[in-house]
Amino acid sequence: MIDPIFSYLIAIFFVAFWSGAGAKKLMKPAWFKMILTDYDIFTKPIISLLVYIVPALELLIAIAFIFMPMVGLLASMGLLIVYALVLTFNALRGHVVADCGCAWGTTNDETDPISPKFFITRNVMLALAGFLVLIPVLDRPFMALDWMNIGLAVLACIGIALAMTEILKNRTRMKGVYYV
Repeated sequence: MIDPIFSYLIAIFFVAFWSGAGAKKLMKPAWFKMILTDYDIFTKPIISLLVYIVPALELLIAIAFIFMPMVGLLASMGLLIVYALVLTFNALRGHVVADCGCAWGTTNDETDPISPKFFITRNVMLALAGFLVLIPVLDRPFMALDWMNIGLAVLACIGIALAMTEILKNRTRMKGVYYV
């Protein structure tokens, strides 16, 4: 059994993850269309549909995590595995994608793209993290201190995500100076 704080944090993370990914794609459809075209897998008519279907699906998953956590969890895990399979297929073809189309984890440097192994590993790890929601939760009263801990943990996660994004964006410069 796990403490309910962890269950809430995992759900909050996935709501933020999927709503951020879906919102970015909906706000920048031309950018997302270019990314789907770069994958060199889909035909133009399918890309025209995916530009709106994928972000809508991601936003629906975020909403499902709030109202129907099990549906959100299963849809989340399924979509992450599909994304990992698409990235694996592209990697096996030797096709390197500079931007995976997610809300975070891109370099903005087409001369030094991040290895597809990073994106594949990240997606599989996120899908597996979803299993944590299935662990039974302790039945205990939720106190004000618990809500404060959740708020602080969310802020810490935001800080870590922003730091990782900046590190990935500056990877090329860091390689030249620090031998990363």
